[in-house]
Amino acid sequence: MNADRTFGDRIGAALRSAPALTLPPDLVESCIDSGQASAQLAESQFRSAFQRSLEAIPRRTRAGGLNGVTGHISESVAELILVEAGWSPVEHFVGPFSGGHGIDLALLSPSLEHLVVVEVKGTLQPSRWPRLTRGEIDQMSLEWLSAPGNAGMRSLGLDGTAVSGVVLLFQFARRQWKGVLTADFEAVLPLSNLRELADFPAL
Repeated sequence: MNADRTFGDRIGAALRSAPALTLPPDLVESCIDSGQASAQLAESQFRSAFQRSLEAIPRRTRAGGLNGVTGHISESVAELILVEAGWSPVEHFVGPFSGGHGIDLALLSPSLEHLVVVEVKGTLQPSRWPRLTRGEIDQMSLEWLSAPGNAGMRSLGLDGTAVSGVVLLFQFARRQWKGVLTADFEAVLPLSNLRELADFPAL
């Protein structure tokens, strides 16, 4: 491992090398309707964009909450995938919009021995994959997890040294997803198949 590379560099490289896995449309469809009136327009537009394309919705008519709904649907899909792989939810954030709370999910690994925090990103843009935030503190680094402003970690009463991590990206336009795993926030491994989720962090 190159010690000069930041954690953001390592996790970015791992995400780029991770294979794109197939995203079942029915799984996404099952996560769209929150039943909340405040999200009805944005959820309807998400469904149209997912079934057809984002370009089917003129930019001037797009709901202000479309990005927040996309984020929450991404988190819901991620949780379903992890639960199917044997994980047990500890904490998630009630929608219908995402944002502003640090980590997105916290689950116990299938062995029930490790608490894993999950960062989720999703996009309807067909030309790109979503990315983690880079800045003074890289998203999902130990410093970011342990920062006072990370409300999700504060609600768990933990810092970054007490958890492992997963990042999942969803490319809704291409019906694809990918991910990376880190047991110690040093080494980052691309997710190659669902079996690796069932075995994590004993890889």
